[in-house]
Amino acid sequence: IGDWSAAGRAMVGIVREGEWHLRYRLSGGPGELVYVYGRVLAGDLPVMGDWNGDGQSTPAIARGDEWHLRFEHRGGPADQVITFAAP
Repeated sequence: IGDWSAAGRAMVGIVREGEWHLRYRLSGGPGELVYVYGRVLAGDLPVMGDWNGDGQSTPAIARGDEWHLRFEHRGGPADQVITFAAP
């Protein structure tokens, strides 16, 4: 769930083996925006959020103590990797 278009409303999407399928409407059907981001491994958590404060939700992969953030809806490497230290 996220606001991929920065329109101020949440939409739905799914992730299948690193392929992100996003809808711009709350209705059934195939993804209207489809792209590959990240290699999703066992134990990874694909998440959406507004990581850079521009109002648009973009993908991230949470992997152990690392978050691999992407700032755009397209393939490629992470724009930023954040590593959390153990408490």
